[in-house]
Amino acid sequence: MNALTTDRLFHNGAIEVPMGYSKADFMLADTYWGYVIRSLEGPSPMVKTLQAVALFVGVVFALAAVGLWLMPSSIVSDGVEVIKIGLTVFLAVLSAFCFRYATRGAEVELEFDTNVRELREVVRNHAGRPSLIGRYDFKSFSGLFIDRERGEKGHGALMLRYRNSTTLLEVAYGPLPRIEALRDRLGKDLIAIPA
Repeated sequence: MNALTTDRLFHNGAIEVPMGYSKADFMLADTYWGYVIRSLEGPSPMVKTLQAVALFVGVVFALAAVGLWLMPSSIVSDGVEVIKIGLTVFLAVLSAFCFRYATRGAEVELEFDTNVRELREVVRNHAGRPSLIGRYDFKSFSGLFIDRERGEKGHGALMLRYRNSTTLLEVAYGPLPRIEALRDRLGKDLIAIPA
């Protein structure tokens, strides 16, 4: 079963900050299969810039692929067609990769599916369509803790440790009372024994 959320939860990918919350907070949305945690911070300016550059480079590659066939000197030459076809395919593939990155979105959300006991990392594009980045079984996490050193006073980050390694996954960042409540809920879900 693919239970990726639809855009109905988040209004076509737009981040709306609910009343009483700040941008340095997170939103938790309950679903029939579990819940979704999404940051309200929005993407960093660096990510937006990289996506704009990728879009520009993708357009340049696409125009170059078309431009190869518009050069009059290569139309009359013999034996150039194979090279032009290969180069056109190469430029089209590069263009597609650039377009994919530019339109993929930058908002990572975490979907905790308590029915199948897995965590999904999802990136939602500008139209609200989800793309799956990673899928982890609840058993693959060995620790859940709050990093109180990060950010401003009274705030913390909820972190998941992956398989007794140094790899950490930030679940949410926000005010400590909300982070502690989320830690308790997530802790119960992660160690709950399925029937």
